[in-house]
Amino acid sequence: MTSIPKIDRFIRSKRNSIALLVERDSTLTVKAPIYASEKLINDFIFEKRNWILKKQDIAKEKYKHFVPKKFVEGENFLFLGENYELEYIDSLHSPILLDKKLFIIERHRNVTEKLILFWYKQQALKIITERLKFYSQLSGIQYNSFKITSARKRWGSCSRTGKLNFSFRLIMAPIEVVNYVIIHELAHIIEHNHSRNFWKLVSQYDSDFKTHLTWLKKHNYIAFVI
Repeated sequence: MTSIPKIDRFIRSKRNSIALLVERDSTLTVKAPIYASEKLINDFIFEKRNWILKKQDIAKEKYKHFVPKKFVEGENFLFLGENYELEYIDSLHSPILLDKKLFIIERHRNVTEKLILFWYKQQALKIITERLKFYSQLSGIQYNSFKITSARKRWGSCSRTGKLNFSFRLIMAPIEVVNYVIIHELAHIIEHNHSRNFWKLVSQYDSDFKTHLTWLKKHNYIAFVI
């Protein structure tokens, strides 16, 4: 008899149905009602086994480059589409410096992760502020406010009230891709959908938006490395 797929995480809660979730690392999470029997759960998983295996294959391919950072010397860190090797140095005018490599003062080695994350967020705020102002003025589209977030599943978002959000992780992408996401979210202030009119508006300010959208889809794993 064919066995059911391996369950990596099992969660019972006050829910009414069984849910299956294939994570980005291809592991299987099962969420089930508190009183659901083991037989009912196993039968459901067996019924959905082909769907599970297909999703696991997709996840393995999509995230084959996914390697969480250890924040150690010699690792590469993406910034505006370019890789910079982390290296410790005895003396700097600031705790962290980007110049051919990503330099950090040796005495701060034990807080490397905190420094790099803070630096990414600073750079994201600076660059996105500049690019957002530029495209807002160019397009004449006014936004209410914006903030930098730590989102992993969304590079950017736009509320009905014109409030924009951008993940600091976007700053790892090439500047052309950063520009695309900014244009995309500004366009949502006018068109709250992905209709033909929306894409027509986006194309007015980024004629190569399809290439930039493809880059984001292909490199989606970078949102999970830090």
